[in-house]
Amino acid sequence: MKTVCLIAAFAGALTAAPKLQLSNTVVAASTDAGSSPAPQTLEAYNTGDGTLSLSLWIPSAVTWVSAKVGAGTCTAPQPPGPCTPIQFTFNTTTLARGAYTASVSFSDPHAQDSPQVVVVTIVVGSSSTGLLEGWMVPGAPAYELWSSSCTSFGFPECTVGGGSATTADGGSWLYATLNDMGSSGGHVEFAAVYMAPSPTMPDGTYRGLANVLS
Repeated sequence: MKTVCLIAAFAGALTAAPKLQLSNTVVAASTDAGSSPAPQTLEAYNTGDGTLSLSLWIPSAVTWVSAKVGAGTCTAPQPPGPCTPIQFTFNTTTLARGAYTASVSFSDPHAQDSPQVVVVTIVVGSSSTGLLEGWMVPGAPAYELWSSSCTSFGFPECTVGGGSATTADGGSWLYATLNDMGSSGGHVEFAAVYMAPSPTMPDGTYRGLANVLS
């Protein structure tokens, strides 16, 4: 009697999977009351295989920003993969003075690292922008990145505003404050931006946006 050994090999069909990578997860702009800032463009890269087909979602209550996949132009000199531009357009002419934040999500049901969220912040009113950098040990006492003060005795350039902060990772490690410290005949404003990472915050590089409106 002969024994025959059969070995069968089965291989499933291989499917190319795209992988989503965004050039940034924060969009920030400022404008005077009654006007709108210029559009801004982010870039979405496919660092995997296949074809990336993006869709977006903005909460229906958010009417001051819109986004369009495929609008704008990719400008990265050496993109990590095929690039799709995403243009953000602002309609802030009717917004009151203040800071506004919205989350816009981008997804492809067949892509890895999907969905991803872009935090959009607009400051309406007088504002200035600058880059602040800091290095901290997780759990260390709060560190002040920037502060300023001014005294007003009826002058419009020193009126009480507000402070807010958002972070790309959604963590509560960045803070912005603006306090009115009353004085005779006027008031004194003290503004500050500081960070305070928790003891369990992993090592890494984090991005955020702080708004101090005065």
